[in-house]
Amino acid sequence: MRGSRSWIFMFSMLIAFPMSGSGKPIESLVELQRTLSAHTVIRGSFKQTRTLELFDQPLVSEGRFLLSEPHGLQWLQTHPFSVTLILGKDQLSQQFGEQPAQVMQADENPMMFYFSGLFLSIFRGETEGLAEQFNVEFFPPVKEEKYWTLKLTPEQGPLKTAFKTIRLQGREYIDTIRLEETSGDISVIQFSHQSNHPASLTEAERSSFEF
Repeated sequence: MRGSRSWIFMFSMLIAFPMSGSGKPIESLVELQRTLSAHTVIRGSFKQTRTLELFDQPLVSEGRFLLSEPHGLQWLQTHPFSVTLILGKDQLSQQFGEQPAQVMQADENPMMFYFSGLFLSIFRGETEGLAEQFNVEFFPPVKEEKYWTLKLTPEQGPLKTAFKTIRLQGREYIDTIRLEETSGDISVIQFSHQSNHPASLTEAERSSFEF
């Protein structure tokens, strides 16, 4: 994975982590932060639609993911073709179909791993770091809808040159993420079947991070 498109794609995966809640509407940023950092393991399915300035039809991909606080992220795309991405603390494994996996070290692409660490902080409730990079706005649920919105507007550095805004919307979980790039491209990620059970990894899940 090389170039700016690589870390933009990586970012769209990293922010695709749903969060769990008690079912009670989230009314403040403090409550949202608390919920984001509540669980160490999250599993779910995703559907990502990218609308590109250069294409008439959007690009759609689907699959499932696993986020483990101590281990990292699995992003398993199943449609339109198979791609397995596994992000550890300082390594990334990428595999297309049945081809051999390619492993990248953090020092080979420090920018991508910088974004990885930064955006993972969104889901750990580490807002101090976010405030240094974004203008953070929280909008509580309106009337009966129960949907909250978190709007992140980059204020400096590479983020500002890549993204206009990032919006997360949900109720108990993050249901939708919308990324608007400065190029005019837009990505929308929708989530389903989010769960934090079982709370521990299976042997197969754990071994997938050993590369």
